[in-house]
Amino acid sequence: MEPSITHKDIMAMRIIGILGPAQLELFMKQSELLNPTGKTKGFDNNEIYSSTSYLPIYHLISHNSKDPQETLTQVLKSLLFTRLLKESTDFFQQGTNQDLEDFVASLIFKHISNIKYNAISITHLKRTAAGTELSLAYATALYPLLSLCNHSCDPNAVPVKKFKHLETSLVTLKTLKAGDELFITYKPLFTHMKTSERQEHLRINYQFACACPPCLNNWSIKSIKQSDYSVEKGAGNTAQVKELSKYETLLHESDDEIKRGNYLKAIKILKPCLQHFTQKLNNQDEMNYFPSLNSLTQVSFELYKRALLRIIYKAQDFHSLYL
Repeated sequence: MEPSITHKDIMAMRIIGILGPAQLELFMKQSELLNPTGKTKGFDNNEIYSSTSYLPIYHLISHNSKDPQETLTQVLKSLLFTRLLKESTDFFQQGTNQDLEDFVASLIFKHISNIKYNAISITHLKRTAAGTELSLAYATALYPLLSLCNHSCDPNAVPVKKFKHLETSLVTLKTLKAGDELFITYKPLFTHMKTSERQEHLRINYQFACACPPCLNNWSIKSIKQSDYSVEKGAGNTAQVKELSKYETLLHESDDEIKRGNYLKAIKILKPCLQHFTQKLNNQDEMNYFPSLNSLTQVSFELYKRALLRIIYKAQDFHSLYL
């Protein structure tokens, strides 16, 4: 078997290289730091969770792979990297502990496993010849503090990178109350993927079943057009059903305009949608009769927000914040 090396594997190697043999030997001796009892993992003896410390990185969550081939591949990569350190550098010659080589191999294996579930892609927007925009990943970073955030397909916060100073901030997308949990997205957004597709992606790549409000209530502009609400469309008020279909079509049109980069046109299409759905939210009987109204309402708000953000991003004053 010849394992392919990814940027996340190289990051695992980089962590070991930055620590160096002296720090690694320290961790070998202080086993209580690696396996604390009665304390939250990642906090030091002074109850400080610092992203500049190795401790939170060591304790990042990973999942045992159910695929034996994947596990074997990770083991081979760990042994390969350790061998490269030994034969190509003086890394192990700087240390004094004879067991350091085995310890390094075990740490590389651990980080290859947990980086997969905690690394955040560094991306930039690129406009294609067709006028659409693509989010292209060109690097991967590991932020222990951001790794504490759970996922939602309708996140209330987003990591924002300031490249000049290599800084990352967590910016809220909604009004939050004290004590509210911060959620980011691990990629799936309810406006971009069907509910079933999002849940499958999270199950395969992150090994959990998503139970965020968009998943529980099937929020998805892509799902709406798949006759997911056939029970509604075959029952009751024909005029209301036609009205519902009209606004579904408008949402899809606005989504297409956003993809083409026509953000002002998308906003113009979305305004009557927002006015209509906002009025419907006050009619509980109608909301109960047409459950998809809630999903459509959430989609319209999300599309409107996305169009506004794209306009702001194009503005020179806003763009300069990232330089």
